[in-house]
Amino acid sequence: MLLATAEELPRGQSVHARVFTCEIRDGDISREKLTACQQDAASGLYAEAVAGFIAWLAPRLSDARAEFDRLRREARASLQYSHPRTSDICAQLTATYSIFIAYLLETAVVDDTQAAQLQARIGSALMQAADAQAHYGASAEPTVAFIRLLGSALGAGRAHLADRSGDAPACQEQACGWRP
Repeated sequence: MLLATAEELPRGQSVHARVFTCEIRDGDISREKLTACQQDAASGLYAEAVAGFIAWLAPRLSDARAEFDRLRREARASLQYSHPRTSDICAQLTATYSIFIAYLLETAVVDDTQAAQLQARIGSALMQAADAQAHYGASAEPTVAFIRLLGSALGAGRAHLADRSGDAPACQEQACGWRP
């Protein structure tokens, strides 16, 4: 998987099906917490954490891959979102964070209660993000976009619909954007 940031979403319905979008708006992140996290990153704390995870994972990579596949299949069987790719991406992320939480447990970074709370919190956030994916796919679907834009143009008085002869459709002039 690739993690990327952007101000604009990529175009195209097919691309939207392959992208798991997490929109972050101004105010969603506390500036104080962000500053603290940036300081932690600058001091090497996150690099150290990732190195620890890689060192833990390396000798059990074969088992972790098998566990990832099992967890992904289990999660995928219980997920139904508007697009099958959303369900698969969500299942992959679920398997990944489950393995990471196993690392946290085994290295005593968290206890059983904290691990369960973390699992629930991440799972809930992931489900919310997956639920929001339908919006991004629908906004890129060409026929939906056409109808939305046509409705806006008609409502704003910037366009009108005509019959084959170029006249206003009988008894539907105003609904088709015709103005006196």
